[in-house]
Amino acid sequence: MRYTHWPCLPVSTFPFFPAPLPSKWHIQFLAPLHVEQRYPPEAAEDRSVVKAIGGSIRAQMQQTMDAMVRQRRRVFWGKVFEEL
Repeated sequence: MRYTHWPCLPVSTFPFFPAPLPSKWHIQFLAPLHVEQRYPPEAAEDRSVVKAIGGSIRAQMQQTMDAMVRQRRRVFWGKVFEEL
């Protein structure tokens, strides 16, 4: 239930800067992972295999995000990807 008709207030910046800070979102889609080529369907029941797959996915996502941060020149303005 909403008590006011205000949009969300930025709580973390409210006392110092009572307006929302600009934000820019960049989304990069990674190549699909075909785990069915490496693991049989029964591997879905094995916790260690599922943890290993999840760890490799997290590592790949972190590497991609670190590369995107290195390409960024400014926090609020600037581009991460080349113009299409």
